[in-house]
Amino acid sequence: MSTGFLIALLVVVILIAGLLAIRFLAGEGAGGLRRRFGPEYGRTVAQYDGDTKAAKKDLDGRVHRYGALKIHPLTAEAYDQYAAEWSYAQEEFVEDPAKAAAHADGILGGLAQERGFPADPYREQLAALSVHHPQHVESYRRLHAAVHRADGGGTRTEELRELFVNARACYDDLAGERPADAATHHSDDPERRPWGTLRRRDTSRGSTP
Repeated sequence: MSTGFLIALLVVVILIAGLLAIRFLAGEGAGGLRRRFGPEYGRTVAQYDGDTKAAKKDLDGRVHRYGALKIHPLTAEAYDQYAAEWSYAQEEFVEDPAKAAAHADGILGGLAQERGFPADPYREQLAALSVHHPQHVESYRRLHAAVHRADGGGTRTEELRELFVNARACYDDLAGERPADAATHHSDDPERRPWGTLRRRDTSRGSTP
């Protein structure tokens, strides 16, 4: 086997390795974007009518903008306050499902902001959440859309109940583990509802896909 042939073979191997490395860094290697975004990958592809190239560009852009976002842990006090607020929203659902759903939507928005995600616009908050919480961001998206639906009270109670229950997984994922020094507070503490000192997002804004 000639030296020239070996050099040519080596060059080909290096080129192939380089291409594979580029694809991996772009998010396509070893499962890539599908593995990172899970259900959000399929939703994005569907959003672009099956155009995987456009979907990849969108998702790559999200990773580029928010992949290195610094996520702040909750303080013990904030953790307990959010837990109390969510419990109150659950109780509120019995008498006023629409109000409770709006309350839960606001809790998720405020909690995301507290953790370090963008507060505005909602589209960017959602994009950032999809990078770090891809398994549960859809439940937040659907709840928010129902709360801000143009027909107002057109969402049925049973649909709101399903959205509310599914959004709980998003809440748990966003809140993270209970801080070691967090004390237990009950939802009937009058100083912790409604909202107490929690950071709030303006829920009067309309929904964005």
